[in-house]
Amino acid sequence: EMAIGGSIGMLAGTAVTFWLSASALSMAIMFVVVSIMSVVGMNLSHIAPNLSDELSPSKRAVAAAALGANTLAAMKGGSGASLYGPLLKTFNVNIHRAIATSLFVATITSTVGVFLYWSQGQLLLVEGIAVLVGSLLGSRVGSLVSLDTESKWLEVGLSVAVIILASITLLKALFV
Repeated sequence: EMAIGGSIGMLAGTAVTFWLSASALSMAIMFVVVSIMSVVGMNLSHIAPNLSDELSPSKRAVAAAALGANTLAAMKGGSGASLYGPLLKTFNVNIHRAIATSLFVATITSTVGVFLYWSQGQLLLVEGIAVLVGSLLGSRVGSLVSLDTESKWLEVGLSVAVIILASITLLKALFV
């Protein structure tokens, strides 16, 4: 259901951006806010263990969260897959499974996004295929690396990666 929610979110975000012509800065700010919330949520078991233990999402809640993350990400021109790991960890999913799901969803949303942006004339097909190949290779390498990595280091690494990605997105919106 996350893949379906994520794919629909990619389509919805692209459509909303096309219709509303949302500014890059406003989208970047929203992405930073959601990224920070995701990292806090991912580390909730360390910040507020009792609250974290009570969270157990329904399939609909996970699909809705994927829809929301990908809608926002598509509006800024990317994939929400970077937010799935923290989102799933927030819902007490094992970090290894959360990262595996995130990598899988990144490949799916990249595929949907490439063909969607290509069909709108915003992307050359050759560039799109390069993104897909990079996504597949990155997912494979990421999955192999995460298999042998301790959970705490995956959580730290993912937290840092999400904050760096959000910061880069904001800096690009401010200065490019």
